Amino acid sequence: MDVLVAYGSKMGGTAEIAEAVGTRLTERGHAVILTDASSASDASSFDAVVIGSALYSGRWRTDCVKVIKRLEHAAYQGPVWIFHSGPLGDEDADEPQPLPGTVGAAVDSLDVRDVRTFPGRLVDKPSGIVARLMARSFAGDWRDWGAIDAWADGIASALDESQAA
Repeated sequence: MDVLVAYGSKMGGTAEIAEAVGTRLTERGHAVILTDASSASDASSFDAVVIGSALYSGRWRTDCVKVIKRLEHAAYQGPVWIFHSGPLGDEDADEPQPLPGTVGAAVDSLDVRDVRTFPGRLVDKPSGIVARLMARSFAGDWRDWGAIDAWADGIASALDESQAA
């Protein structure tokens, strides 16, 4: 199946998760286009869509919101999987995060199969004053690559089942 994996990432951590998902789907025999959400102009032409956004203060990257809204506007009927990344720290990294309001309403009209929160990462010396202040307490990488691979395998299995039907 032709699968779009679109992501919005400010510091690269979410892009790396999207790359891992895309690689796993490719290994399982699906044709994957991996792209920054800002370049995902016609997501509705794909058999399935995976969208991942960095989560900052409960908000998604604007380009990812636009992809979701374009899918909604096109009345896209294919399956959609959504992830966001961003919780940092030992206590909060595994806590599922709700979809932002800007996304939640649009998602209701789509065939969203799963929404997943993946812990994020913050480099030691990020750009931007807010990120630098956060890095004092939260620099590190909490991403669970085994969980990311398992999620991608679940997507591939669902695609395989729908393709066989």
